[in-house]
Amino acid sequence: MDYRPRLEGVDGTLASELRAVSELFAKVDRPPATIQALRYRVRTDEETLAKLLRSRGYYAAVVRGRTRVEAGQTEVVVTVEAGPRYRIGEFRVLGVPDEHAEPVRGAALEPGAYLVAADVLAAEAAIVDALVLRGYPFARSGGTVVELDHGAQTGDVRVSIRAGDFARFGEVVFEGLEKVDEETARRKLVWAKGDAYDPGAVADSRDALMATGAFRTVSIGHADAVDDVGEVAMTVVVGEGPRRGIGTGLRYSSTEGFAAGAYWEHRNLLGGTEKLRIDVEGGELGYLGGVKYRGPNVLGSESDLVSVFELASDDTDAFERDALTLAVGLERRFFENVVAGIGGSFEQSTIEDSDGDDENFTLFGVPLTIRRDTTRDLLDPKRGQRTALAVTPYADVTGGGLGMLIVKLSESVYVPLDKGQRAVLGLRSAVGTILGPARDDIPADKRFYAGGGDSVRGYEFQSVGELDDDNEPRGGRSLLQGTLEVRYKVTESIGVVPFVDAAIVGTSPLPDPSEEVQVGAGLGLRYFTAIGPIRVDVAVPVDRRDVDDAFQIYIGLGQAF
Repeated sequence: MDYRPRLEGVDGTLASELRAVSELFAKVDRPPATIQALRYRVRTDEETLAKLLRSRGYYAAVVRGRTRVEAGQTEVVVTVEAGPRYRIGEFRVLGVPDEHAEPVRGAALEPGAYLVAADVLAAEAAIVDALVLRGYPFARSGGTVVELDHGAQTGDVRVSIRAGDFARFGEVVFEGLEKVDEETARRKLVWAKGDAYDPGAVADSRDALMATGAFRTVSIGHADAVDDVGEVAMTVVVGEGPRRGIGTGLRYSSTEGFAAGAYWEHRNLLGGTEKLRIDVEGGELGYLGGVKYRGPNVLGSESDLVSVFELASDDTDAFERDALTLAVGLERRFFENVVAGIGGSFEQSTIEDSDGDDENFTLFGVPLTIRRDTTRDLLDPKRGQRTALAVTPYADVTGGGLGMLIVKLSESVYVPLDKGQRAVLGLRSAVGTILGPARDDIPADKRFYAGGGDSVRGYEFQSVGELDDDNEPRGGRSLLQGTLEVRYKVTESIGVVPFVDAAIVGTSPLPDPSEEVQVGAGLGLRYFTAIGPIRVDVAVPVDRRDVDDAFQIYIGLGQAF
């Protein structure tokens, strides 16, 4: 029989929560066949809503439902008397070792806080986690009891903890190793035998093993009990991935044209998770061929030797270049998610700039880099940030007198705007400077440029900033760049991205905000696949110059940044 439900006595968020769990509201389009069945549904709702109210701290709440028939219409009215919201009187934790009583107390709830079931359960879990972090891997909850005082409208909470034995890391056994050398894998563990058990060290070790690229899966567990000397044995179970891999990529923009790339990679060249990668990329703006080798565990388990050999030929509006590059460096992980590097590079190039001048350069550089990445997804990050600082002094080894220092700092931040991360705010900024020679004395390939799919969309590749008499970009000694975009997932496979990009490419060594800011804006479409989102962006130059096209189109794999 059809009916109309109505909730009285509460409003706002609490009313919305009650309606969300109510059968009367959820099944209004599936009415019961008889009045008796409808009354049963009302009684069920009374119990359900009262339970929800108690979980929110309303322990004196009263819920009454009544059915009324008038003029052939059946109405069900549910009246809620929420009453006072109870607070915590006392919060006691039992069973915690004395030396950890004070740290664990920080996870407890303060007297006077609302007596909310979810908060109590979260505090219980946080207390157990605090003990695990302090070397008690077998800590468990022994149950939580709440004693209500209806007169005082409070509840005393008593959490019982079974701490178990304090443990130190013991022997480590690896399972699943085939081609990877065990000693190499052991060097990736960030704990030592005898250290206090630390789940953070376990997680960091798992990440370090996965980061080698040699493993498809990594799981780390501990024994069920400590041994006679207070140590807990650890087991690392790995599944090795394919040692060799290939991949391809394709991108397009209306000014840069098509570009395609391919790579071949060996992820465990000598059994020590050494990586050898060969890349080839070509398009309308030139080609690049390179070989990169990464050797782990140099000068410690957190250091890698990196060497690169590249041949490149570029043909852009700003310059034409043929170059050979050799670079060798050392990268080391410091703290969590922070990698620093230092090395040396040798570059031999022939460059023709936009003025038609053809020059040869032989440069030696000392690149210094620091990177921090707290994101979890390379192609579609939803939370975290990426920071990169590069400082590179260059000298002309042929005695030409050219010397310069190039500094660039970039930052990307990703902020989810809802719990489901369907909407994400993306922010990107970059600032750079070149100290030393005047702009026109700097090799054209070392100057700063902006414009195109990787910087200011809506403008042609490298076209932001000063142009020469033939409307070709000259580049700059400084860069100030920013991007704001909102990534909204409309469905599981389709997303839209409105965005605004802006940049200043200046002739002075320091970015000058008073110089002309060139802004591009547009709208993007994302199609989400198993390997990452396919990106299609359409952008226009906000302050369009005579030389600028009305719009630009960009297609690629992954988000813009």
